[in-house]
Amino acid sequence: MPAAKIDLSSLPEGQRDIIADLLREHANLLAANAVLKAEAVDLKQIVERLEHLVAELNHVVHGKKSEKLGDGICQRSCRLSLFSGCSLGRAGHGAA
Repeated sequence: MPAAKIDLSSLPEGQRDIIADLLREHANLLAANAVLKAEAVDLKQIVERLEHLVAELNHVVHGKKSEKLGDGICQRSCRLSLFSGCSLGRAGHGAA
C-alpha cells in the first residue's frame, strides 16, 4: 500500500514535526522489515538443509528400515540423551 502524500506545510508547526518524525520512523520500519524478511528466507533455507542433514544422519545411524518413532517420542529421547550423556545411536536407543 503506497504511502499517502502529505503536505506538511499546511500543518501547524508542532504537528508538522510530529508527522515528519512518524514518516521517518515508518520509512525506517519498512527498511528493517525488508531486512528481516530476507533473513527469514535465509534462515528457512538453513533449517531445510539441517533437516536434510538430520535425515541423512538418521539413515546412517539407524539404516533405511529402522523403526520409525513419532516426533514426540524422538524429541523426548533426544532431550533425555542430552541430560543423561547417552546417545540414541547406541545399543538400545539410549543405553550407555
